[in-house]
Amino acid sequence: MDSPSSPRPLTPWLSLVGIIMLQSISGTNANFPAYSSKLKQLLFLSSLQLNNLIVASEAGKLFGCFPDVAAKHLPLWAMLIIGAILGLIGYGVQFLFLVNKITSISYWQLILLHFIAGNSICWINTVCCLAAASNFRIDHPSIIALTMTYSGLSGKVYTSMVQGVHGHGSTKPSTYLLLNCIVPIGVSLVFSTLVRDPKQEEIVETGRFSAVFIMATATGAYVVFESVAPAFKEVSPRLRVAILVLMIMLPLVMPIVMVVERFPFDKWKFKVSSRGESDFKHKRVIAETRINTGGEIVEDEKGGGEKERAGMVKNKEVNAETVTKEGDAQNVTKEGNDSKVLTVKEENEEKAVKVRVGDEHGMKELLLSVDFWLYFGVYACGATLSTVYLNNLGRISKSRGNCASFLLAISSAFGFFGRLFTVMLDRLTR
Repeated sequence: MDSPSSPRPLTPWLSLVGIIMLQSISGTNANFPAYSSKLKQLLFLSSLQLNNLIVASEAGKLFGCFPDVAAKHLPLWAMLIIGAILGLIGYGVQFLFLVNKITSISYWQLILLHFIAGNSICWINTVCCLAAASNFRIDHPSIIALTMTYSGLSGKVYTSMVQGVHGHGSTKPSTYLLLNCIVPIGVSLVFSTLVRDPKQEEIVETGRFSAVFIMATATGAYVVFESVAPAFKEVSPRLRVAILVLMIMLPLVMPIVMVVERFPFDKWKFKVSSRGESDFKHKRVIAETRINTGGEIVEDEKGGGEKERAGMVKNKEVNAETVTKEGDAQNVTKEGNDSKVLTVKEENEEKAVKVRVGDEHGMKELLLSVDFWLYFGVYACGATLSTVYLNNLGRISKSRGNCASFLLAISSAFGFFGRLFTVMLDRLTR
């Protein structure tokens, strides 16, 4: 059993917090509706050309096999840095163009930049999936699905940050691109120490996952309420950003609770219970002795109670021997229970699947799988079309004088809650 001071049991939950933070800022392509109109204005692009930029960003994810191959040779922190650098290149050049630091850029160069930016998301997602599978070996499908839903919050996170910088209702396109550059790098550097592959196998008890799902539901409910409630318009934008970050990091409560319940109170509880048990046994010996020698006490009341004392001594010895035997029996029972627990734990560890890249299926089996092509078709026709739809809806809203960032925040909030609902449904029906 791990000692209370050992940080090992906390590693999976700290990694979970890091994974959630990385996923919540990884969906940088969701911010495209916020600056697409500016690109169209500067480069005189048509609606079809804007849609091609979205397709290029999604096409960059088709080369997600590159981070999968790199995972066999590179540590997770190095993959995070590579993904952040690719995002810096893809969005940084566009930012320099919008602020007139670069005088001209061709349409094909813009397509290449979106392709690189889309591929950068794959590196971060791959790191998150591998870290989740390594730290939660038994329930890694549920954890991966849960953490990936947080990528739907990216639009809301970046919109809140922009408003925190410029105030309510701000739609400055260059700020979105700047945040797309620096936020992934900053978060990757901060949480790269938490998101890692543990050296030894760790089995995390499944009873705590329900609490994580409840926290995620609370986060989704808050994001939706904060996006539509008029009362939050009076709250400082920077305070709203701080509250949003705290809600996203709500699973951090899990390792904090584990430290509180394991470290300071176990020793104190052991001392109190041991002292109480000792006093109880002592009182029980005295009571049994008095009961057993009751007849002798009555008969020898006039004789000074020597028989009483002799009987008490004799019964104390008998009861002490009985208590010793009971203690030995309890120790044997405890050792037997501990061995059973260890046996069950070893069986669970044997059943646990150690997930590595390429272990679950080969490329041939993947290409021949109907499920893969079904997923591929749904993703190609779903995620890409949804981004195109949001972009067109944002342009319509802007043409009517409405704020495109508000639409982005609303869609992100409800999208996260919808994804979370499907994860919970899958968890309950599995």
